[in-house]
This record gives sequence, structure tokens and C-alpha cells, in this order.
Amino acid sequence: VAALSLIALLWKPYGKQTTLLLGLCVLAYLAGMGIGVFQTGVEQHWWQSVSGCASQPLQNLSVEEMRQALLQTEEVPCDIIGWTFFGFSLANLNIPISLTLAFFAALVALRNK
Repeated sequence: VAALSLIALLWKPYGKQTTLLLGLCVLAYLAGMGIGVFQTGVEQHWWQSVSGCASQPLQNLSVEEMRQALLQTEEVPCDIIGWTFFGFSLANLNIPISLTLAFFAALVALRNK
């Protein structure tokens, strides 16, 4: 979205190409919102997730060490909420934020049209 927005901002004169780029931003934000909805459903046990989630710091490692670390990473259940803000997980917060950004991108795209 950042790259699309920057290209749209720098593209002069503003025209159909800019509107198309902003439309792609809207779709990207809506896709992000969909991912947030999916992850929220997983966290709330409304449906099953993919096979597993894993996270491990991979800083200051050689390529071979990274490969070994990735191969040995233990899968963590995706329904475990790692961090919350006022009781909301990052997936929960992603939904209204992405929807708001999609709305404003659509507003600018329609205004440009």
C-alpha cells in the first residue's frame, strides 16, 4: 500500500492511473481486514486455522543457521493471543483500522474520479 500510494501521489497529472492505484490500495486494505477477521475467528475458536504458527528471532544468523532454526522451529497454536491492548488482540485492532484506511482510500479515489 505504501508503494502504491507513493506512486499515486507522484503520478502527475492525476488521472485514471491514480484512481486505479488507489483502488488497488482499497483492495489491499480490505484483504488485510479479511486476514484480521480470519485470525480473530481463530483466536475466538469460531473456526480452525492453518496447520500452525511459529515465531522465532532470526537475527545475526548465517543462512545455514537460519535454515536450521526454521527447520527446528516448534509449531505454536495460532489461537494463542500473544499480546493485547485494552483487551483487543492485534488481529482485532487490524479490522477497524484496515476498514477505516480502505474507506479513506476509496474516498480519495472517488474524489479523484
